[in-house]
Amino acid sequence: TADMRTIPIAACVVVFLALLCPGVSNAGPVNLALNQPVTASGEYWPAVRAVDGNIDTLWNGGAYNAWLQVDLGAELSIDRIVLWGYNAPGSYGNTFTVSAGTDPGSLATIGSVPTPGPAWTQGGPNIFNSWTEFSTPGLSAQYIRITGSPAGPDWAAFSELEVYGGSSDGAIPE
Repeated sequence: TADMRTIPIAACVVVFLALLCPGVSNAGPVNLALNQPVTASGEYWPAVRAVDGNIDTLWNGGAYNAWLQVDLGAELSIDRIVLWGYNAPGSYGNTFTVSAGTDPGSLATIGSVPTPGPAWTQGGPNIFNSWTEFSTPGLSAQYIRITGSPAGPDWAAFSELEVYGGSSDGAIPE
């Protein structure tokens, strides 16, 4: 058993090191879309749910071709985009188109989900929370937009949009 006096000392050391080195972290990749501003063409369920970090919440656009767009706050280098779907990406909103760019009025299409292709990989803990990942090396964008198919089996909806990468100079934004 550990001496109960060593636990507070260890906690103090951890706090001291965190204060001494605030920029140092051993955390994994940073989700650049997490809690960033979002806009959507419709909100049957709130758009903020798509970037809240919780795959158990859901954005639903209330229409087949609804779209959701995240503003990353600055032009960033994007390595990959991960879309968490409710009942797997594509099954609740048919097909999604992924667009990106620096001007929200003129975004370029960079792919679609769940169209098979070498850039996409899929997985997930269960059928209700599956993910599709799109590799985007060399992409530089401030805005990422996901648009549902105009003729899907149901309204456009998904659980979470994650964006990974860094600033255009390679640094992770604060």
